[in-house]
Amino acid sequence: MQMVTMIERDGLPGAVEPVPIIRELIAMYRNHSAIAPTIGRTKAYCLN
Repeated sequence: MQMVTMIERDGLPGAVEPVPIIRELIAMYRNHSAIAPTIGRTKAYCLN
């Protein structure tokens, strides 16, 4: 039972999470609740 709890909390031992690609990082940046309202028209165009 303790092993199940550890795996649910931390993931599989030795498993490596995939590194996000640039497209995913930009999407995360644009969707962030604190950043999204401050993105102006020019910046949004450049990020697209």
